[in-house]
Amino acid sequence: MASFHLGKSIRLKMAASLPGYGNIRIKSLDGVDKLLNIEMSEKYDYDIPDDIEPEALYEEFEYLIDKVAKMLKEQPANHDMFDQVLVETLATMVYGSNLIESAGAGFGITKRLCEAIFKSEEIREEIIERDNDYELLKQELKAKNLPHGFLAVLQSHREIIQHAKAARYMIQQVYLDGKDISEGIIMEAHRILTFKIDTD
Repeated sequence: MASFHLGKSIRLKMAASLPGYGNIRIKSLDGVDKLLNIEMSEKYDYDIPDDIEPEALYEEFEYLIDKVAKMLKEQPANHDMFDQVLVETLATMVYGSNLIESAGAGFGITKRLCEAIFKSEEIREEIIERDNDYELLKQELKAKNLPHGFLAVLQSHREIIQHAKAARYMIQQVYLDGKDISEGIIMEAHRILTFKIDTD
């Protein structure tokens, strides 16, 4: 597996996209780099409920963009930590999505497998009964009154791995490589997501 750290790649792309001073660098539909200055519109609707102050929110938004831009450029000591936060956030996304679908497993195993995939670390694609996670996965399935035989444990393990790989693929294609989302990309992500997964 080629060395690729998803968190680091996202951070580097964010750093290139946030030059600071309330600006965001984007690529237009015709492939030209553009610098957008985010400004509050004069047409903003002030007739909104609650005690929301649009100017204060805009100033906070601009401040936070600049703060993130500065941190991404000037604090290399925090880069590893920032990369790890991104990876953990993506692992949480995979866990939550699997939870909605009653797929995968608990957060601990999901986080560990996702982190390995997002950092291009070697992992065993097929779980075997003597793996450390096997018994833990089996107990999690049993506690949920779900089938917990070998094939069920294998399926649970695969669901996490394939979901993480599909997420990595989509992020790499659309965000990092700047490709337009297309039927082909969606179909490939679906193929990755369901590879060796029993969908019955």
